[in-house]
Amino acid sequence: MVAVARIEAPVESVIERRVLDSSGVPIQRTTARISVGMKVAVVLASIALTPLAVLPPVTWRSLLISLAALAGWTAVYSRVALRRGLTPWLVGGDLAFTAGVCLLIGKLVPVHQITAGSSWVAVLLSVCIISVGLAWPWWASVPAGFAVVMTYVIGSGVSRAPDGGAAHGVVGATQVVAVAAVMVLVRRARRTADAAFRAECDLRRGATLETERRADERRQLRLLHDTALSTLTMVAAGAIDRSSTRLRTWASCDLETLRGFVEEWPDGAVSLDDQLRDMIEALPAGIRVRQCMERCVVPGPVCAAFVFAGREALINAARHAGVDDADLTLIHVDGLVRLVVEDRGAGFDPLAVPAHRHGIRSSITERLLDVGGTATLTGGPGKGTRWTLEWEDG
Repeated sequence: MVAVARIEAPVESVIERRVLDSSGVPIQRTTARISVGMKVAVVLASIALTPLAVLPPVTWRSLLISLAALAGWTAVYSRVALRRGLTPWLVGGDLAFTAGVCLLIGKLVPVHQITAGSSWVAVLLSVCIISVGLAWPWWASVPAGFAVVMTYVIGSGVSRAPDGGAAHGVVGATQVVAVAAVMVLVRRARRTADAAFRAECDLRRGATLETERRADERRQLRLLHDTALSTLTMVAAGAIDRSSTRLRTWASCDLETLRGFVEEWPDGAVSLDDQLRDMIEALPAGIRVRQCMERCVVPGPVCAAFVFAGREALINAARHAGVDDADLTLIHVDGLVRLVVEDRGAGFDPLAVPAHRHGIRSSITERLLDVGGTATLTGGPGKGTRWTLEWEDG
């Protein structure tokens, strides 16, 4: 039985599904990478400037221990952040680590560096503030940021810094507010972009589905024209007697074709010559087809277009050309598939066919166009009809 190609339109592409199903993931990954990059930079800068920080009351022992702890925590932080993002427990752990270092600043940094706010602890504080702002919403990042800034001020006061760490405390508090404000704008822009993208995807899906719906309607109209409507038209015109055996044969063939419409045509490779032979065998009795076909394998939808267009050309020859025989030739050379259907009947002038007649335009020409092929009609009154259907692979 000859089936009809049925191609389902994708509701959304793989990329659309991934973006829609993972809203916010790109920005989370980006913020994690930024935070990790800053942490690693702090470690490298601290190690490079170690000799400048070994001044009383700071000792080599205390400084090396603190830098080893910093490097170890940064390694753990980086591994988790790059694999899972800035998770709540990771950010909380970073806040606790930074707060501990700030409280011990008097033993890790010379007093003059505390006053100037140029120590590696001050830089670590700034990185922690930025990381919290990147990971958490403002209502969580601002209190957490102020809390860790207060530990810096407390640690500076304990170390007897001249200003008690107030100057850099103000800088830190300003950073907390600034980072939170920037991230509010970034997240708002992300939500706006996500909404716009979703709207665009909805419009694209709607247009795709509408296009496919109209294409499916055209396929159904072609099928009805090729079968029941053509038979009924011939009965109404008196070309076939209502009680004749020929009418029953045509109606039976039409019914089989309509039943085949519910079957799916495979998307993979299909033997076109085999399907054409099946189609010829299913034609009503009385149509003789002289066939010459080469072995030819094409995609399923292309095969369906050739089979149904060829069937319509053969039936037109039997119904309108005044002959009961036709020639069908299939050639496959260098990727070009050519199907020629020719009869030696009465022929007609294609330019004189009314616009409302769909047999040539829809049933044959558009079928080939839909799969990237062409359909050419030659002949004329008294010269018979020759259809040349072509499709090229690639």
